[in-house]
Amino acid sequence: MLEFILLLVIVIILAYPLGKYLACIMQNREMKIDPLFNWIEKPIYVVLGTNPKQGMNVKTYSLSFVISCLVIGMITWLLFMFQASLPLNPNHAPNMSWDLALHTMVSFLTNTNQQHYSGQSQLSYLSQMVGIVGLQIITPMMGLAMVVATVRALFSLPAKDFSAIDHQIPFNSKVQKINVGNYWADVIRPTFRFLIPLCMVWSLLLNSQGVPATFQAGPEVQVSSD
Repeated sequence: MLEFILLLVIVIILAYPLGKYLACIMQNREMKIDPLFNWIEKPIYVVLGTNPKQGMNVKTYSLSFVISCLVIGMITWLLFMFQASLPLNPNHAPNMSWDLALHTMVSFLTNTNQQHYSGQSQLSYLSQMVGIVGLQIITPMMGLAMVVATVRALFSLPAKDFSAIDHQIPFNSKVQKINVGNYWADVIRPTFRFLIPLCMVWSLLLNSQGVPATFQAGPEVQVSSD
């Protein structure tokens, strides 16, 4: 009970400052901490061929979301199916069958997190770090980006545009002209500036409490038949 109360108090205390910090990130404001993250964010923008300051309409934003899901999903799917031939597999986890790999990929890509595999025995360390944990980090930020874009769209439309009074311009045309932000910036900025730092702090806390973190193979236990 004490642990629950302590956790609740910490959440309440951190809710406002972290919420305000996250709002600044999603509004793409200039921040004092920009030099700490520009060195890793800017090369990614260059590779993606996007300008984080340039907004997108609803169609382009949605298309970017779909493309990112397809690319990330395909990479993860292939990773699971060929993990036996890739590094960081000291336990010699075998390749996943195509259907189990597809199910696992879709499950974590959609944040369902349903596990039909047997933990460490069926996943290499690389698959766990890049495939499982990687999706658990990036996909919430993709969902956050879509929520923020929806809010921007709703607050950008005048109230009269939601009524059926004005038929001169189709509603879809009005929506397509709205600047809902830059999808890639909305995913990259909170990932590197918010979630990953939180994950690192939490990881250090767990490690300090004795939770193991190693690339060595798991222990082998021999069971006697006697």
